[in-house]
Amino acid sequence: ELGLGARLALAGGLLEQKAWAGRVEELTLRSAETGEWRLVRPAELALGAGVAVKPLCLASGEARLCGAGSRAADGAWKADLDLAQLPLALAEPHLPKDIAVAGAVSLDARASGNASGALDADAKLTLPGSRLTLPFGDQTKELDLSASRLQARVNGKGAGAELTLRLGDLASAEGRVDLPGWSPVASDPVKQRLDAKLKGQVPDIAFVRAFAPDLGAISGEVTADLVAGGTLAAPKPAGQVAFQGGRVEIPDAGLDI
Repeated sequence: ELGLGARLALAGGLLEQKAWAGRVEELTLRSAETGEWRLVRPAELALGAGVAVKPLCLASGEARLCGAGSRAADGAWKADLDLAQLPLALAEPHLPKDIAVAGAVSLDARASGNASGALDADAKLTLPGSRLTLPFGDQTKELDLSASRLQARVNGKGAGAELTLRLGDLASAEGRVDLPGWSPVASDPVKQRLDAKLKGQVPDIAFVRAFAPDLGAISGEVTADLVAGGTLAAPKPAGQVAFQGGRVEIPDAGLDI
């Protein structure tokens, strides 16, 4: 059962030049998965040769979603989106039953463009107070995700993204991707240059014992330092993955490496 529902109330009137101006007085959205979202305050709305909506904010508990945007008669447009404190617990029905998430996701995005296809945009996604609980053998382990973040941008110089991933004290990664000169109206994967880097670290692989109890002592650090060049159509990966200061003991096989 989808359990979908909506309620909308508008107030306004026609203006000269076949335009309409008014406000969104009431907006309620309901679904079985995401609960009920209500309009925080009336939002101005104008329809005509162009379109404009002033900040329209919906709230559900502590979560809030706000959007604003406009499109002029000449095709120039802009849009803003702010998502704050959306509970990650909403994803739990889609996760394995022994995995739990807590905390929230927040997103801040801005974009603008014109009729010729030019685009300028940036977005930042964060996970404030987020934690992931996983089974570790006959125990569970809680991983702090709150320092993780993703940033992306598009402008006249190209496109790019940066990722920071923190899985508590278990693992971490830093990565970035740059597409110099990329444009939404003139992108050719064969010619588009690629510049990407990824560094990752697992400080101690001792946690593997939780999944392989027959192992004896196990320790060591895994690091990765990877890059990719070339083009989108033909990337050229390079780099190295290293296992340092490690020990793996397999008593049943009489091995101690």
